[in-house]
Amino acid sequence: SYDMSVDELSEKITAVREQLDTSKRKLDELHVRIDADAESIKTQIGLDLESFAKSFVQALPAQIDAVDANDVKAYLPAFIEDKFKEWAEIEGAKLAAMLEHLAEEVIQITNENVAAAAATLAERLGPEDTRVEITVDSFKYDVGIYAVGALGTTVMLFVNALAGGLLTLAAPILAIVLKSKIAGDIRVQAKEKVPAAVLNAAEAMKPHFDKCIDDFAKRLSEFVSNAGNTLYKGISEILDRTMIERREAGSAVATMKTSTATQIEQVVALRKALGTIREGLWTPDDPVLPPPT
Repeated sequence: SYDMSVDELSEKITAVREQLDTSKRKLDELHVRIDADAESIKTQIGLDLESFAKSFVQALPAQIDAVDANDVKAYLPAFIEDKFKEWAEIEGAKLAAMLEHLAEEVIQITNENVAAAAATLAERLGPEDTRVEITVDSFKYDVGIYAVGALGTTVMLFVNALAGGLLTLAAPILAIVLKSKIAGDIRVQAKEKVPAAVLNAAEAMKPHFDKCIDDFAKRLSEFVSNAGNTLYKGISEILDRTMIERREAGSAVATMKTSTATQIEQVVALRKALGTIREGLWTPDDPVLPPPT
């Protein structure tokens, strides 16, 4: 940058700042994208949960009638829990895949904007002036948080804990059924009361899925914020430092140029003097006299 005038350097820095502002703005816009996609995922999970609960309720009467009343009394709670757990595990895997897909897209856009800002910096100021401490790799997400395996494990732990507590939600209603002593009454009570227990359990499950999604979206937004702030701060510091150093070196550069010009003139004069000396070496000390006539 010392080869540029202050005005030239200022113009290039302005161009870099424009690209930096563009990259930062695009990163800020990702927060809207994350929030919108998170809401979309919550809606999808909610619809899936509603569909499962309705299908379960519709299938229950035939399943209750198909087994012995004692079996209804003995196995109904575990049956309900197993069905919810089975659905939650499948839905949890689906949720993990959707969140991972969102993370990959957000991280890709983040890296592209970081790379664009860094490339503009290097292009405008030159590699010697742009030893950027910021690299795309430094913004790679923590695989322990976002990788499919880890996310899937987290969701599964949540699902298992949730499914294990479903009977607590259904217990008051199931207690009425299980206390019945007449076989016909058990079936009637089960068909009347269990659907409400299932729907209540499903309704209680939704906020837990929503929280899982919200927590993930929050971590993803924090990642984008940290990336954007680090990018902006890091490159801004480089630009500010470059301009300060150039201004401070301004008078020194002028002095160096004047000194160098003088030295060049001295070298030229010395070369001429050396040439004269060389010519003198071939000149005899005494003039050559013309031959006598």
